[in-house]
Amino acid sequence: MCRVPHITALDNDDISVLHKSERKTFTSFSELIKHQLISYRAIVEDHEIIRELIQRADRRLNEIRVINTDAGGLIVASSIEHAIEIKRILKNTIGEDSTIVTYREEFPNEIIRRYRENTSKWLISIGMVSEGTNIPRLQVCIHLTNIVTELHFRQILGRILRVTNSPTQIGYQFMVAHPALIEFANRVSEDVPQESSIVRFDKLNKTFKKEIKENTKAIMSADINDESLQLDMGREFKNKENSVFPLVKSPLSESYEMMLGIVGKFRDEVIALNLCEQ
Repeated sequence: MCRVPHITALDNDDISVLHKSERKTFTSFSELIKHQLISYRAIVEDHEIIRELIQRADRRLNEIRVINTDAGGLIVASSIEHAIEIKRILKNTIGEDSTIVTYREEFPNEIIRRYRENTSKWLISIGMVSEGTNIPRLQVCIHLTNIVTELHFRQILGRILRVTNSPTQIGYQFMVAHPALIEFANRVSEDVPQESSIVRFDKLNKTFKKEIKENTKAIMSADINDESLQLDMGREFKNKENSVFPLVKSPLSESYEMMLGIVGKFRDEVIALNLCEQ
């Protein structure tokens, strides 16, 4: 037995990248990632994207806590610095403190134990989402790690699917609409033949505007390479408008100076899945 997972993938339909005095526009993060002008890490570290995901996930968590009063939320970060920044943004956005646990802690299991036994809302984690991490009250997750492998995706999703005695048995995951993550979600759905995946696209009535200046090498897609989990690069998938984008590999791009301006409306891709932990 396990909870029923619902996955919300956040996308943007109007993305503008200014690179060496040339402006390029994209209609989704999938298309942006395919063209390799900016790393996925830069996307998940964008403050506006973090803030938007926190607002959405916290609203969902608050709804759950009306019934499941001790329900908790997990945010999986890319690095310790990223986790600290997420903690700051979370505090400024919803006015609440959070707990950070990392692999560098002297007693990380003690931090996890205290969180498991209290009723605080948010736990921010780096490298602590393996199969051995059991916090049954977790029911909402924000996927902000730059690791893009199927194993890691399933491990993170599994953290919010533990069945408890609570009345509500649904786990909610929020993430950026990376094409590989969408593919992993669909594969999870295929593992449960009695239930088919349902993809629903919803647009927000809210514009998003951000400019970022970078002077760095962009590390694309996965920072951990597991050949046994790599996608067949010839496979393709369709987005809402039936445009076809091939999944891409993850080479290092050249150094560059660029400014990223993202102006547009977010849309949700809500994927309803059934997944039981083995």
